Amino acid sequence: MAGAAPRLVRLDLSFNLISERGATALAALLRGRSAVLRELNLSGNKQLGHQGIAAIAEVLRANTSLTSLALCETGLSDRDLAEIGTTLRFNATLQRLFLAGHHGTDAGAAALASGLTSNAALAVLDLHGHGVRVFSVGQIGDAGAEALGRALETNRSLRSLDLGGNHIGDNGVAALAKAFECGSPLSVLHLDRNRVGVDGCRALGLALTCTWCKLAELDLTGNSLQDQGLAFLAVGLGASKMERLLLRNTGLSAAGMSALCDALVKCGTVRRL
Repeated sequence: MAGAAPRLVRLDLSFNLISERGATALAALLRGRSAVLRELNLSGNKQLGHQGIAAIAEVLRANTSLTSLALCETGLSDRDLAEIGTTLRFNATLQRLFLAGHHGTDAGAAALASGLTSNAALAVLDLHGHGVRVFSVGQIGDAGAEALGRALETNRSLRSLDLGGNHIGDNGVAALAKAFECGSPLSVLHLDRNRVGVDGCRALGLALTCTWCKLAELDLTGNSLQDQGLAFLAVGLGASKMERLLLRNTGLSAAGMSALCDALVKCGTVRRL
């Protein structure tokens, strides 16, 4: 229609110097029935502050337009993740949420998990950490993964979860694997550069044999799996729907590779290794 006002649906303001004041102003774009913005990228704005994050999170609880929000590398704390977790309890539109490079811990992950239990819209959640080998601020451990695993037992919308670069060990992986037995529709799981070992592989291998498991992409890069762990994983591959399996730098020897190749032949669906 001639003279109609432009409708801004995609806004990329990543890696600028936006402060709390700027974030509060941006929140106005997401308020009310007139809001049309569908994608917002604020990644790399390290000065957003808690008040800025809270303002955006608060307005999203009633927003019905935004489908994608990126807040990567903005220094997200547990308090910030708790605000976002509360938003997930009420928001019915947001489908993709990118929080990589967060500074949260198990408490922040648990807050997000609480939101996921009643959320039916979010399909993609990126919680990739910094990948530091020694446990540090900004990493999710077993307790956080266990909370997320429990949420996934009942959540039926999440399809992709990136937990790479955190500090998750076998107990956390076992909790995530259990979600597949409960009917989780998750098809993409990234656990690269964590602390996944033999027992974690055992749990994942068992989950892959489950009729309801839809896992098609699994990234275990940079974990010390060794041949024994990969042998447990291989047991489940034959019955899985796996299409992409990433195993770089996992301690695989020639013997382990031979067993893995046998499993891949039985699987028949893996397209990338």
